[in-house]
Formats: sequence, structure tokens, C-alpha cells
Amino acid sequence: MAEQDKNHRSAVDGSYVSEETARENPETTMSEDPEGEPTNRPRSTKTGEFVTGEEAEKYPHTTVNEDDV
Repeated sequence: MAEQDKNHRSAVDGSYVSEETARENPETTMSEDPEGEPTNRPRSTKTGEFVTGEEAEKYPHTTVNEDDV
């Protein structure tokens, strides 16, 4: 899948951002497949891996929940 076919989200506030913003802020932006199923689990924007709720609370600016809009 090409990068432009992905949605990009800010870990700071969960809002969707442009591809350009995602490129300029890779530490606080996560790219996701728009056709993927939401998991409603916190995910690290740095690694893309799922994290525990405790880790999400500890690092709120680099974690995003797929159900946060």
C-alpha cells in the first residue's frame, strides 16, 4: 500500500493530519490502513506496536487509540 493511501493521526490529540504533516512529525504521528479494522487499543506512534493502558497513560503524546477521533 502506498503511503498516500493511509490515514495519518496525531498522537498529541488524535486528530487526522495531512501526509505532509506526518512526514514532518514522525515521532508524534501514526499512519494506519484506512480499511483496517479498529482495535480500540492504544498504539505507540514511535513503533506502531500496541501498548498497555499504563504505557499509554505514561506517554500520552506518543500514543494514540484507534477509537479516538
